[in-house]
Amino acid sequence: MKTFDFSDYENSETETETSYNPFTTTSTTTQQPTIEREKDVVSKDSELYDNQEVGIPKNNTADDKHPVSTAEEDIDSKPHGNNTIPYQQVISLIHLIERTGIPTIWERAFPCPCFDPDTQQPRADCPLCYGKGLLYKSPKVLQVAFQGNSKNPYNGQFGNEDIGTTKASPALTENGIENGISFRDRLTIMGLTIAQTFMYNVNKFREDNGMFIPYLINKFNDVYSLVDKDLVNLSEHENKEFTEDNQFYFDSKTNRMYVSPNLNGHNITMSITSPLRYYVVDIDKETRYAQVKKQQDKEAVLNYGDEKLTNYVTKYKSSMDNGTIYIRLPKLLILRREDMYIPKADIVDDNNKVVEDKTTVVDPKATIPDESSLSSYFGN
Repeated sequence: MKTFDFSDYENSETETETSYNPFTTTSTTTQQPTIEREKDVVSKDSELYDNQEVGIPKNNTADDKHPVSTAEEDIDSKPHGNNTIPYQQVISLIHLIERTGIPTIWERAFPCPCFDPDTQQPRADCPLCYGKGLLYKSPKVLQVAFQGNSKNPYNGQFGNEDIGTTKASPALTENGIENGISFRDRLTIMGLTIAQTFMYNVNKFREDNGMFIPYLINKFNDVYSLVDKDLVNLSEHENKEFTEDNQFYFDSKTNRMYVSPNLNGHNITMSITSPLRYYVVDIDKETRYAQVKKQQDKEAVLNYGDEKLTNYVTKYKSSMDNGTIYIRLPKLLILRREDMYIPKADIVDDNNKVVEDKTTVVDPKATIPDESSLSSYFGN
């Protein structure tokens, strides 16, 4: 190990310093080299401070304001050579999501511009959001792994209940579109369905304009109405030319149900089969990231992109060079099932205004404790 050569101090200018010796009753005087001479010695032996592998500054900074030099040549972000912590196996994470995930439609949420500042509510007759306050656009299909169905249990009126919560991690894509998933966005699982129920009443407005069904419908299991105290099973018709045997028509493009004029003033109740859909209510672990060094990990992170594509070469080709790069891993999404936000019934008066729900009927289905709804993001 290299040490200081104190022979340089023998003939140097000295200054006296009085120090106290606790074992004597008198003070002793020692010889100390001057500060200026010590700087000279350090500069002559500056190799001691020139170890760039551990980021130690070259120059003596004893008299500087800052404890380290801010010179560009003294800034070194290279890792320690003896770091034995292995790189994360990113390719295993990517393959895990691919193997355990399922194709899912992701739709980005937008506040509907129909929002009325006077009523503080979206328009009930809005042709875009149908009074829900949110629009869903730009659908994209991603592989998403749904995990951790902890359900967030709470103590409800029937004991432990849950609020339909689950977690999910989207797969990495070449252009990173999964990083755009945000609050209120909607995820629809392709191939998985669930049975739902819904009820509404028919007035003149709904007879003429149809009733928007808040669920995406795969098929109607049963549709009923109470006519002359009899429960009547309604049959679907292919158009609005209703007959006694065909009393409702469903427009799949607008998701609206039209019923026979004979049913004006009646309630329509239904059991339907719809895809399993979730809304993004929170994002956990948004800053997931990893260092990637192995070539196979880089190729997996970039989704094995085609280098012949101009866009790929422009944006990602440099990432395939030797060295370590930082990549962003998928977020952990907190989701809540769609039916937790949709009321079991949509009842309005003749002026199409929502009737306050004062029902005392016991509903065994768990609900969100704060009774949130899809349009509550305005703070109402």
